[in-house]
Amino acid sequence: MPDRQPSAPDPYEHAFEAAQQRRLARETPLSNADDPPPLIGKPPPRLSWKWLVAALAAALVIGVIRSGGSSPPKLVADCAHPAFAVSTQSVKAQSTTVVRWSATGPVGQRFFLAIGAQRIDVTPTRVTAVPEPGRHSQVASKINTWGKSCLDHGEFGVALPAGSYAIGLYLLDPTSAREAAKQPFTVTR
Repeated sequence: MPDRQPSAPDPYEHAFEAAQQRRLARETPLSNADDPPPLIGKPPPRLSWKWLVAALAAALVIGVIRSGGSSPPKLVADCAHPAFAVSTQSVKAQSTTVVRWSATGPVGQRFFLAIGAQRIDVTPTRVTAVPEPGRHSQVASKINTWGKSCLDHGEFGVALPAGSYAIGLYLLDPTSAREAAKQPFTVTR
């Protein structure tokens, strides 16, 4: 039977050998049991905390760069005429791009944004954007209320397939929603 070439030590064999040496050291009366046994082979690598901090910092920088800054689009407050602006008119499908928005309208009025909605169904517990048959839609923002400044800001992600849509600003009453403004929006491949 030919001799096998030595290979890298198996971590389990390494642990067994180290435990065996410690046991033998305890059983031998003249040995110094406090000294660790010599390592056989290369010990397993350890992840330094510095590498972990560097990886987290890199992820944070990438996240800030991909988010495109933190300021919402500029919009002049107008308490009489509801309107909105978005940071981009198109996003790539299945991307992590965040769309920032600004909206203006009457003080105390509840509103939300929806993409691709033919109509909005409102129940006491839910607002649903209903698309045209064979199409897709999504409610893009939470329900907001304009304060004294008549201006509000937010952001949303897009979870729609590629296609042409419209983003609508909807004013919410207790039992219905009415479209107040609309803009084209595209999801690309």
